Amino acid sequence: MPLLETLVGDSARALGFTGISIPIGSHVYDIAGTYTFTVPPGVTNVSVLCIGGGGGGYGFGGSGTSGGASYFNSSSVLQAGGGSGGGAGGTASGTALTAGFAGGGGSGGGGGAGGYSAAGGAGSPSPGTGFASTGGGGGGGGTGAGGGGTGIYGAGSNGTGGASNIGGGGGSGGGAGGNYASGSSAAGQVPTTPTGLVTGVPSANAATQGGGNYASSVGIPVNGGGGWAGGGGGGVIGAGGGALAYTSSYAVTPGSTYTVVVGTGGGSYAGGGASGVVRIVWGAGRSYPSTNVSTTTNEVFN
Repeated sequence: MPLLETLVGDSARALGFTGISIPIGSHVYDIAGTYTFTVPPGVTNVSVLCIGGGGGGYGFGGSGTSGGASYFNSSSVLQAGGGSGGGAGGTASGTALTAGFAGGGGSGGGGGAGGYSAAGGAGSPSPGTGFASTGGGGGGGGTGAGGGGTGIYGAGSNGTGGASNIGGGGGSGGGAGGNYASGSSAAGQVPTTPTGLVTGVPSANAATQGGGNYASSVGIPVNGGGGWAGGGGGGVIGAGGGALAYTSSYAVTPGSTYTVVVGTGGGSYAGGGASGVVRIVWGAGRSYPSTNVSTTTNEVFN
């Protein structure tokens, strides 16, 4: 090897230029179910966001089911609990938890999903207007309407409380809750960009599935579904929103595998809950709640 090339190479290495690039990417799991995440080559640290599924509202045909918890690695490491069909919001937990915030409780309307720095907005008293989130979470739904969901691309604006019969606003880019109305307008909304598929698993008695959609007994107005991700469904008694939990930094080994669970949206005779979500990001200087997590470079779904 020529002397000049050797000196240049040694100098570059001394300055920290090794020629090894630090990978960047993310993986979004937004369909309820259980998955296995395999750590990409060169990745030794990840930041993870979890939002639990929203509960299903209480309808004239009976109570809704609770939303499922979303977690990374195991339920004891990082978990965002699902909202209750009985009205309470889900809670966050885990040994790797950097921060977590509860979903809003349901009442006359569904509760909003938890935010990045405070709980989701509570559903309205009956009758009345839902409560806004103060920490980037979903707003509570107005009477009979669904709670708003929370977006997955970092802390942003607060979800507004819905007026009577109007769904709570989505927080940090999440979907708004569905209105108390007839027809498909009652479905909870999903963010427009990027669009992830939203599903849910209903209770055995649900007329249609939850998960951001609506369900009702035949011949009565349709209560609003929860907005994606994690909004609680509306009903005679609204359901709680899913919690939000994140870890800013979690050490991993390239090639190793980790279990990922995405919580279902609660089923209901009234407004179904929105499904949960798990997003894993990696790359230099990227961490939740808001540091360089908005980029979608090399992002894949499910």
